[in-house]
Amino acid sequence: MEDAHATILKLDDNRWSNWSYFGVFDGHAGYRTAFRAAEKLHLRLVSCLNTLVQEHFNGKSPSNITSSQLDFHKLEMTIKDAYFKFDNEWREENRNNNTGRRKNKTSKFFIIQKIFRI
Repeated sequence: MEDAHATILKLDDNRWSNWSYFGVFDGHAGYRTAFRAAEKLHLRLVSCLNTLVQEHFNGKSPSNITSSQLDFHKLEMTIKDAYFKFDNEWREENRNNNTGRRKNKTSKFFIIQKIFRI
């Protein structure tokens, strides 16, 4: 099977602990690409989100981030940036390994923030 998925209920144990990540990855030319995306894409996303927060709060961010604390356009661009950085890294890794097969994938992922109401 060439598909993989990721289910991460807490993106991390710090500022993104109220955010969940769900992804489905279809590796058109083999399982390696889909598996790698399921295994690593969320880590690239957290890294890019942390950079966004550092810039937004000038290094003094709250422990748990909510979407209302962030500029939506910048959040959207950060998610796209994370995806493209991951894609470029994976493409470069495959170029260096030169396995001879195309390593395409299609993916859908969702980021969900828990909202607590009292």
